[in-house]
Amino acid sequence: MIYFKIKGIVIYKERIKEADANVYILTKKDGILKIYAQGLYKIQSKNLPLLELGNYLQIFGLKEGGNLKLISVLPLRVGFLYFNKFPYLYLWVFYLLKKINPLEIDSFIWQIILNLDIYLSQNPKIFPHYFIYHFLSSLGFSPDLTHCFQCHRKLRENIYFDGKIGLYCFKCKKPAFQKIKTDDWSKALKISSKEKLPSTVPSFLKIILRNYLKKIKKLI
Repeated sequence: MIYFKIKGIVIYKERIKEADANVYILTKKDGILKIYAQGLYKIQSKNLPLLELGNYLQIFGLKEGGNLKLISVLPLRVGFLYFNKFPYLYLWVFYLLKKINPLEIDSFIWQIILNLDIYLSQNPKIFPHYFIYHFLSSLGFSPDLTHCFQCHRKLRENIYFDGKIGLYCFKCKKPAFQKIKTDDWSKALKISSKEKLPSTVPSFLKIILRNYLKKIKKLI
């Protein structure tokens, strides 16, 4: 057996048997780790209140082969400020991470997750689109909003949308494509900012992000 110590965020718990559980911990360098927690749901368990979703913990355990077993936890940050106010958005973020199961977490995505309350309070309606864009970027799979999808010419004006995943220049567009207002395109570009959330996300960008997310889920 090998002793291990990690820092991570609880994103999911899976009850097994009567009192035991598998706890899924999101870490920055090792992605999501599944840790077996024996007796977690016993009345006298000291770890149960600490292993709540969203809590950031120092975790101590034993590794035997490919299996991880929990010994104890030390709270680093618990009781996220806005978890009760935006529970569905918190759970949505955790679900998406568990579904995609990245091998490691980009520094900016880690910053967002550790400070979910701050990002959500800026604009909860825009946050899902903002998170999807930057999460896809961290995986090297984000949509290119600045170049033609076909010829890769830099977009400036007369921009067209194919209704699915791509923006096109005037020379490459087809009759059925939708022309995008320059103002809407400029608003869409603001989603790449790492300073703050944009005030709005144009409808064409929402469609692009949704379809890109569907594509990456199919690749898993």
